[in-house]
Amino acid sequence: MRIRSSKLMLTAVGAAVLTLGLSGCSAGQSVADACKLVTDGTAEVQTTANELMTGATSGDTAAIEEGIATISAKLDEIGGKITNDEVKPVFDDFSTAYAGLTDQITAISEIDPATADAETVQGALDDMETATTALTDAQAELTTVCTA
Repeated sequence: MRIRSSKLMLTAVGAAVLTLGLSGCSAGQSVADACKLVTDGTAEVQTTANELMTGATSGDTAAIEEGIATISAKLDEIGGKITNDEVKPVFDDFSTAYAGLTDQITAISEIDPATADAETVQGALDDMETATTALTDAQAELTTVCTA
């Protein structure tokens, strides 16, 4: 059960890292300017995301929590700079979806494999899948807006 929980956490963190690495837009008045801010900002986030993967692999929950907080703060910072009416709501959806995924990562890390029943584990898996899908969909929409 412990191995399954660790694999689930690693998969979730991997999905977050991959999605952050694929997003490509940023803040500004024009769509292009807004998308450039996102691209530049998420490039910085990628370094933290890579560190997050290392923490997940080693089971360092403190590093995972710190990485999630750092990425969330950076996404908030990027979102605060976006003023373009086309990019802003799409980026906000992406940021919200990321927050949903991090909530699931936290929830999974709190499951005690020694005492968790199958229903709890399955519920966590289902919630993680939903959160990952929401983040992937939001990233795809962000990419669409920024490459149009």
